Order: sequence, then C-alpha cells, then structure tokens
Amino acid sequence: MQSLLSPIGSLADKFRMLGLRRDALEHRLCAKVGGPSHSTLDVLQAYGFSNMMQARFFHPFLRGVFLEQALSTPGWIF
Repeated sequence: MQSLLSPIGSLADKFRMLGLRRDALEHRLCAKVGGPSHSTLDVLQAYGFSNMMQARFFHPFLRGVFLEQALSTPGWIF
C-alpha cells in the first residue's frame, strides 16, 4: 500500500510497472519494442512511463546499474 502512495510516478505508472514486471518474467520485453536491438530507453518509452517516472526512478537507478548515462544498453539486457 505504501508504494502506491509514494511520490515517484503516477498511479498509471505504477500499473505500467506491473505490466513491465509481467513481461520481464515472461521474457517479452523486447517484443514490446520490436526486437532486442532497441535500447533500454526505448523499452521504457514503449511502456508509456511518464517523464517524471523516468527522471525520478528509472534514470537514476538504471544509470547506476548499467554505468552509462544515456540508457542505450540493449533492451534484452534490461
């Protein structure tokens, strides 16, 4: 319940996160953007995450994980 009320992202972003999780568990992330050659940023945009969610959560977190600024890491790695 607490994560639903957190200030990071909208309620719609949180539901998109559930879809992202489901697709990741079923190995379908790359299918959403049209193939494994697309970047992690392309995947996030294909799921429709708001700019606020990308800026406050995904960018800081994934920049630390991938050790690169542009989130150009291939989506299949994400």
